Amino acid sequence: MIMAHNDIYEAAKYYVEHGFSVIPLKPRSKEPLIPWKEYQERLPTPEELKEWFEGKDTNDVNVAIVTGRVSGNLVVLDFDSEDAFKRFYERVKKASEILLRDLSNTWIVKTGKGFHVYFRLHSPDMVPRTRVRLADGIDVKGEGGYVVAPPSVHPSGCRYSFIEVNGEVLGPPDILEPATLTEEEWNKLLQLIALQQGTGRRATSPSHGGFRRLGDNEILRIKELLKDAWVEGQRQFLALFMSGWFAKARIHPVDAARLFRLLAEERGDDELEDRLSTIYYSYRKLYGDIPELGELDELIEEWRAQGVIRRSVSRGVSRELEERVKGKSGVQEILEASLGEERALEIIREIEEILGASSPFRDSVFEVLDYDRQLFAVANLRSLVLVRARREGDRIVYKEKVAPVAPTRVVVYENPLGGVRKYEIVFEGRTLMRPLRLGPAPLEDIVARLRAEGLVYHPQLIQSVLSAVIQGFIRKGKAEIREEIEAPGFYWIDGRLVAVRWQPRDVTRDELREALKLLDELAGVWFRHVVEKFATVVKWGLVAPFAYAMKQRGRWLPWLFLYGSSHTGKTTQGRIVLSIWGLGGLHEKTGTSIDTVPRLGHVLSQSTFPILINEPGAALARDDIVEAMKNAVESPIVRGRYVKGSYMEVPSLAPLILTSNRPPPRDDALLRRFLVIYYSYGEKIDRSKAAEFEERVKPRLKSLEPLSHWVARRILEDPHLLDMEWSRLADRLLRDSYMDAGLEAPEWIGLWYKPSADIDEDIREAVREYLLEAVNNAFFRAVGKLVVGDGGAYGTMNPHEAGIEERLRVVAEKRLLPWMMLRDGEVIITRGFVEELERKLGGIVGSLKGLAELLGWEYRRVKISGRVVRAAVTSLEKLLELLG
Repeated sequence: MIMAHNDIYEAAKYYVEHGFSVIPLKPRSKEPLIPWKEYQERLPTPEELKEWFEGKDTNDVNVAIVTGRVSGNLVVLDFDSEDAFKRFYERVKKASEILLRDLSNTWIVKTGKGFHVYFRLHSPDMVPRTRVRLADGIDVKGEGGYVVAPPSVHPSGCRYSFIEVNGEVLGPPDILEPATLTEEEWNKLLQLIALQQGTGRRATSPSHGGFRRLGDNEILRIKELLKDAWVEGQRQFLALFMSGWFAKARIHPVDAARLFRLLAEERGDDELEDRLSTIYYSYRKLYGDIPELGELDELIEEWRAQGVIRRSVSRGVSRELEERVKGKSGVQEILEASLGEERALEIIREIEEILGASSPFRDSVFEVLDYDRQLFAVANLRSLVLVRARREGDRIVYKEKVAPVAPTRVVVYENPLGGVRKYEIVFEGRTLMRPLRLGPAPLEDIVARLRAEGLVYHPQLIQSVLSAVIQGFIRKGKAEIREEIEAPGFYWIDGRLVAVRWQPRDVTRDELREALKLLDELAGVWFRHVVEKFATVVKWGLVAPFAYAMKQRGRWLPWLFLYGSSHTGKTTQGRIVLSIWGLGGLHEKTGTSIDTVPRLGHVLSQSTFPILINEPGAALARDDIVEAMKNAVESPIVRGRYVKGSYMEVPSLAPLILTSNRPPPRDDALLRRFLVIYYSYGEKIDRSKAAEFEERVKPRLKSLEPLSHWVARRILEDPHLLDMEWSRLADRLLRDSYMDAGLEAPEWIGLWYKPSADIDEDIREAVREYLLEAVNNAFFRAVGKLVVGDGGAYGTMNPHEAGIEERLRVVAEKRLLPWMMLRDGEVIITRGFVEELERKLGGIVGSLKGLAELLGWEYRRVKISGRVVRAAVTSLEKLLELLG
C-alpha cells in the first residue's frame, strides 16, 4: 500500500482512488507546477496523473493533496513544530477517549519540522476555509488549500512520510483512510486547539465549530458586487439575507458589520443601525448568544464613540420585517430587481467563491461544466428551469434551456457497503401542477423519467447538466446526505447480523407444516425424476440470501448453474427458490440484463436475495463478464468505477441462479465457483404433466414462504450458524424445520446432486440419449413400410425384437433420418443433426466440427449425391459402442 513505498506515481494514484484530488508541485518545493484552481472542484483524470507523475521520481516532482470538499470533506491540521503537536496530543489524551481513538486511527504525516494530521468531516458544510494561525503553531487546511503529501521531499531534504500514533510509539501506519469526525467531535477538537492557545477568542465556539475571518480585500470585493443593489426599499431585505448567508457560512459577525458599514457609506445609507440589527437576528437564530456577538457589541460601541452610529442597535428585527421577508425567495430575487437576472447570477456565483459556501436561500445552483469555455450548469430556483450557461464578462448568459423544471430538493443515498449512488429529487416547474418527486433511483433512471414526462428540451445535454447541478447541491451543502443500506437483505453490521428492509415474521406451526407438505409433494410427485437435483436446488435456496453475509465473514456460496435439455423443470426449480423467499418478477431476468459489466453490477447490487437469470448465453460469451462473475462470487465487490471523479465500489450482494440449454464456459476458475447441475434429454417433463403443474401447483407456491421466515429467524437468532460449511447448514436447517413443524423428515432432504467432474461427459450423454431416441423413433415409425422379415438383406427379423444394431443398420441404410447414412461400414452424420440438436437441446454442441471432436469422430469432406460436403464420420462399431 501507499505507506510502504516511495513511487510518486503509485502514491498519486492511491490518493485519487481514495477520493483525494492531487496536483503536482515543483521538486523539493511547495509551489504548484500547474494552475490548480479547477482541482478544487474535481479529481484529476488517469491521463493527467500519467502526464504529471508517470516515470518520474521525487527529484522531478512533488505531490500535493487538495483539501476541502473535493477530497471528501478533507481538513488537515498543520503543526509547525514537534512541540506544538505533542502539546496537542497530550491535551487530546487527557480530554477525550473518542478523539484519542480518532487521532490514533488517522493519517499523520511527518513534514520537514512538524506534522500534518488528516481528518475527513461528516458533512460538506462543516468544512472550513484554509486558515493560517488557527492557534499558536497550528494552521488548518480546508477549502481552498492543499498539503504536500508523501513521498514528496521537503525543501530541507527531509522526506514527507506517514507515521502512526499509538500511545508514545511511532511506527509504520496501516490505516487505509483518514478518520471521519462527526460535528460534535470536530467542535471538541477545535475547542481543545483554542484552549491550547490559551483563549477561546475567535478560534471556536463549542456550539457551532468556529468562525472564519474575511480579509479586507474579500470584504471590499463583496461590497463592490452588492453596492448597485443596495437601494432604498431593498436594503433591509438584502442585509437580512446577507447576514443569514454569512452566519450559515460561519463568517465572523464582525465581518458582516464591516461589510454593511462600507455599503452604507458607499450608498449614502443613514440607517446602518437597522442593517446591523439583522446580524444579531441571523446569528442568534442559528447559534444562540455566542461570544462572537459580544465582540460585535464592542465594535458597535467603538463606532458609536466615533459617531458612525447615532442611535441604539436592536438585537433583532421587527415581527413586521419577519413577515414581509417570508414573501422573498433570497438574495437572487433582491439582486434581480435592481440588476437583472444575468448579472444577479454572476454576483451570487462570485460571493459563493469568496465565502466558500452557497447561498442558504432559494437561489440558483451553479456548477462548472467546462473551465476553458466557461460553461456552467445552472438550476435557477426562481425561474424553475435547468439551463446551460456561459460566463460573458461580468454576466452569466443562458445558452440552452435544457428542462422547464429545476431540482428544489436533493437527497443523496450513500450505501456504506458501496454501490451505485441513488438520488431522491423533487422537481418544480411553472408547467407542473404539483412538485414531481422521483427516486430513490440512479441518476440515469431519473433522467429517463424526465424524458418520459416530456420535461426535457435537450436530450443530449440533460444527463450532464442535471448531474453537474446535483454535484453542486452536494458540494455546496444543499443536498441531504443519507448513509444507509438501501438494498434489502442480510448484513453483518457492527458485529451483528441484521435484516435490512425485509423483516421475518412469526410463523405458526400450521403455516410451517403446510409449506413443508407442499415441498414434499414437489419432491415426491412433480420432481421425483430429478429428486436429487431438486433437493440440492432447494437447500441452496434456503441459504442463498445469506451469501453476502457469508462473504463478510470470509466464506462464500457458489452460484447455481442449471443447464441441459429444455422442458426439464430447470427454470421452474429456480422459481420455487424465489417463491420460498416471497420474491416477485423483479428477481427473474433475462440474460440481456447482465450482458455488460455495469448491468451485471446493477443486478447484483439490488439485494442479497437470489436472482434467476434465464439463458445468459450471450453474456457468458464475453470475457469481461466471465472475469467479473469470477470475482463477484467470492468478493463483496463486483467492480469499481469513477463517478464525477469519485471512486465508487459496486457491491456483489445477490447470488445468481443461471438456467440455460447451453453448458457454462469451459473456464476452470469459473466452474469452481458454480454449482453446475445437468438436466438430460431423458429427464424431459411430459407436456400434459407440465400443464397440470401450471394449473394445480403453481398458484400454491406462495404457501412455501413461511419456510423462509422460519429460516431467517433461526439464523438471526444464532448467526454463528453462518460459520458452518453451507451444505451442512442447509441440511441442518431443513431437518430442524421438519422437527419444529412436528413432521417426520423425509428421506429426500438428505440427498445431494453430485456434479460430473467433466461437463463434456454430460454433453456426450445428452447427444447419446437423443441419438438413441432418434434412431428408435425412426425405426418404429417405418416398421410397417419396410420389408425386414422375409429373409432378405436383413435376414429373418421380428421388428419388435430387433436389437440396437439391427435398428441402426436399417435406419442408416434406408436413410430414415435425413442427416445419417451408412456407407462402406462408416456412418456419416451431416449438419442436419446439429441443427436438430439446436432445436431440441438448445445447441449444446455448437457445431458439427465440435460434435466430431467431442465424440472422437473424424471431421472431413465426403461426397453425397454428387455434392462434396463436410461431415462427421465414424465406424458403425464406434457408434454402436456410444449408443450402448
